[in-house]
Amino acid sequence: MPQNDTCNIDMKRQQYFDLLILLFILVIGGVLRFYNFSNIPMTHDELSAIQRLNYDTFSELIEKGVKNDGHPAGVQVFLFYWTKYLGNSDSIIKFPFLLLGLGSIVLAYIISKKWFNSTTSLLVAAYIASLQFPVMYSQIARPYISGLFFCLLMVMFWTQYLFEDKYKRLANLTGFVLSAAVCCYNHHFSLLFTIIVGVTGLFYLRQKKGIPYFISLIAVFVLYIPHLNIFFYQLNNEGLNWLGKPSNSFIIDHIKYIFHFNALIYLSVITLTFIGLYRNKDSFKSISKFQIISIIWFSTPILVGFFYSIYFKPVIQYSMLIFSFPYLLFFLFSFYKPVSQIFKIVSVTIVLLFNIMTLVWTRQHYRIFYKQPFKEYALLTNSFLQIRNPKDVTIIFNENPDYIDHYFSEYNPGITYISTFDKTLGPVEFRKKIASESTEYLISGGIPLEKVSIAKEYYPYLVDMDFGFTYEFYIFSKRSESTNEDLKKDILFSNKMDFSKEKENWHNIHNSIRLDSSLQGICSLDSVKVWGPTFKIALTDITNSRHNIIDIGINFKNGEKKLGHIVCEILKDGESFHWRSSSIDKFCDLTLINEWQRAYLSLRLTGVFAKEGDMQDCILKIYYWNSNRECIYLDDFVVQVREGNNRVYSLIENID
Repeated sequence: MPQNDTCNIDMKRQQYFDLLILLFILVIGGVLRFYNFSNIPMTHDELSAIQRLNYDTFSELIEKGVKNDGHPAGVQVFLFYWTKYLGNSDSIIKFPFLLLGLGSIVLAYIISKKWFNSTTSLLVAAYIASLQFPVMYSQIARPYISGLFFCLLMVMFWTQYLFEDKYKRLANLTGFVLSAAVCCYNHHFSLLFTIIVGVTGLFYLRQKKGIPYFISLIAVFVLYIPHLNIFFYQLNNEGLNWLGKPSNSFIIDHIKYIFHFNALIYLSVITLTFIGLYRNKDSFKSISKFQIISIIWFSTPILVGFFYSIYFKPVIQYSMLIFSFPYLLFFLFSFYKPVSQIFKIVSVTIVLLFNIMTLVWTRQHYRIFYKQPFKEYALLTNSFLQIRNPKDVTIIFNENPDYIDHYFSEYNPGITYISTFDKTLGPVEFRKKIASESTEYLISGGIPLEKVSIAKEYYPYLVDMDFGFTYEFYIFSKRSESTNEDLKKDILFSNKMDFSKEKENWHNIHNSIRLDSSLQGICSLDSVKVWGPTFKIALTDITNSRHNIIDIGINFKNGEKKLGHIVCEILKDGESFHWRSSSIDKFCDLTLINEWQRAYLSLRLTGVFAKEGDMQDCILKIYYWNSNRECIYLDDFVVQVREGNNRVYSLIENID
C-alpha cells in the first residue's frame, strides 16, 4: 500500500476517534444540561421576559416589552413568536436554549480545531460541556447562551472566509453577516464582541478579500439600522440601577467563577496548560496570530465593561462575559502539538470528572439552581397548607404578583396572598397591616429584613424557614406550637439594654438613665446630646459566619418629626470599614404621638464581607445618632444576630 494511502487512513482513523470523543463529551454535556428537564424552574429574569410577551401586536411588544428592559429585541421577539405557536410551558421555553448550549460545544470544537489542533479542541469542548458557567446559562432562556452560540457561529464563518482558501467564500461571508447581525440583536455585549471581531478582521485581510469584507461589515450595520432607535433609547437609561460598581478584584473573581472557585479545577487547568507548554518548548519563541486573537477577544469585553461600569454606569456582570469566555480556554490549551489518543482520552476524562464532581458537590448546582424563589414559594406554601387550615394563614410576598402567579396559582388554587410589591407600604403601613391580621400563622417571602423584625412583633414564633438563591421564606406563629420541638431557633446572639443598670459592652449611657412613671429605666436625650447609647464588641465574638444577619431594634417616644438614626458601623484597624444607618422617622406613626414605638435596622453581613477571614479583627459598633438634636426617649435597645442565608448569592459567589 502506498505511503500516502497509509497516512490518509491513519488520519481518517484519528478523525473518527476524535469525533467519538467529541460525541462522548456531547452526551455528558447533554446530561448535565437536560438533567430533570421538566422540573428546571424559571428564574426571575425569565419570568420577567415571559410577562413582557403578553402583547397583541409586534409594535406593542417593542414599545412595552423591549425598550424598557435594557436588552436588545432579538430574544424577546423570538420568544414572542415561539410561545405564540408552541405554547409557554417552562420546558417549551427552555428547550431551544438547551439545544444552543449543546451547539456551542460543537462550534467551539470546530473553531479551536481550525485555529490550533484536535487536542486543543477536545479540551475546550470538555470544559464548555461541564463548567457551571455555560451549563447554567444553557438552562436559562435569556440572551446569554444564544449569544454564545451565534458569536461562535459568526467566528466560524469569519475564520473560514479570512483564513481558509476554499471555494465557498460567498457562503462563508453570507454566514458571517447573518450570524453577526443576530449577535447585534441578541445582547449589547454580543454586539460589542461582534465589533471586536469585525475590527480584528481588518488586520488580517488578504488580497481580493478586502472589498467583500468591508461590504460585509456595512451589510451588518445596515441590518442593525432598524434597531438603532432602541439602542440609543436604552443607552440613555441609567444602566442597571440596582447594580453597584465592580470591585477591583472583579476580573480575578470572574476567572475564579469560571473555574468553580475550586483549587482542584485551578490545578487541572494549570497542569494541562503547562503540559502543553512543556511539550511545545518553542511556544514562547513565537506566539501565533490566533493566540494573540484569543487573548484580545477574552480580555477586551471585560476591560470595556469594567471601566465603563467604574466611570459611567454600572453594567458589568459575569453573565454578559459568556460570549468571550471560550477564548480563555482557546489560549490556555493552544500550546499543544498533536498528541496520542491515549492522552486525549485520559485528559478529557479527567477534565469531565473533576468538573462534574465540583459542579454537583462543590457548586451544588442541581440543589441550588433548581430551587428558584417563585417556584419554591409555591411549593413550600402548598406543603404547609396541607397540614393547616388556609383560613388560619396570612401570606405576604414582596415580589411581583405576575411572577408569583406563574407557579402559585398552579400549586395553590384558590389561595389568596398579600403582595407588597410596587406599593407604598413603608414600615408604618406594614406594621398596621400585620397588626390587623387575626390569623394564627404568617407566611412571608422576600420581605425586607426590617419588615421581618416587624412581623416578629406580632408573630414571634418561628415555625419554619427555607433559604436559597436570592430568596428567604419564613413561617411564623402567634403562639408557641404544642411542643417546643416544633419551633425553629434562628437567634444566635441577643443583648438587650433596658437602661435599668449599666451593662458590659454598652457605653455612653450613664448620663442618660432616668426613671419613667413606672419606675423603669429609660434613656433621655436632649438637643445637646448628639451621641446616644452605644454597643461595642468584637464582631467574631457574636458571629462566626459572614452570612448571618444583625438585627437592631429600639423603642422611641417623641412628639416631634425629624428624629435621629440607628447606626451600625464596622471598624477595622481603627477605621470605618462599613457604615449603615436607618432613620427613626420612617418608623414613626404620627397618629401615635408621645406613645412608645419601635424602629429597626438590619445588616446582612454577606453584602459586607467576601469571605469569613475578612471578619477577623473587626469591631461592631451600634449606636443612636441624635442627628437632628431633638428631645427623645429611648428604651429596650436590642442587638441580635440571627441565622442568615448562606445561599443568597451562591450561584455567582464561592460557597463557604
